[in-house]
Amino acid sequence: TTCKGKATIVALHGLGGSPGTWASLGVAAAQRGFVLVAPLGVGKSWNAGLCCGESLKQNRDDYGFLKKLIKKVSAKPAAGIGFSNGGIMVTKAADLFFAVAPFSGYEYSVNSTSRPVILHHGDRDHVVRIRGCCPFRGQGCCCGIGEKWGRPCVDFSTFFSVGLRSTGAKDQHTFP
Repeated sequence: TTCKGKATIVALHGLGGSPGTWASLGVAAAQRGFVLVAPLGVGKSWNAGLCCGESLKQNRDDYGFLKKLIKKVSAKPAAGIGFSNGGIMVTKAADLFFAVAPFSGYEYSVNSTSRPVILHHGDRDHVVRIRGCCPFRGQGCCCGIGEKWGRPCVDFSTFFSVGLRSTGAKDQHTFP
């Protein structure tokens, strides 16, 4: 199916989730003239490089998959939205989108995007913590991501502040 005449939103589910996660967003998008495309990741996961699931284990090229998907369904630039593992994936693939909106998950490299980013992260998230640390003892920062990939753990407020500075905006927000 092609949606080449309409603006497209690509929505990625979290680890263990499904495209149905975005059903109500699909209705709202259609009412406003957008098309929502919500693919299913291999093993209900995305290979976001740092995280997670079967797609990472199989070393799937989810970046390449998204690139082909966007080219096939949209003549206009697409926006990317994702939850948790899907949020990490949309920030990893930010250069494919004109803007990204990750929910409770983001690529931990503070230089990962120069695109507009709308960050959403609850301070009561007990899996992907707002401070960047994993709730499970012994796994260190970011569920072992920092140790595994040799990258620093970046908490939400740092990611947000660096993103603001890269666009020339001033950081006037506070975080818990």
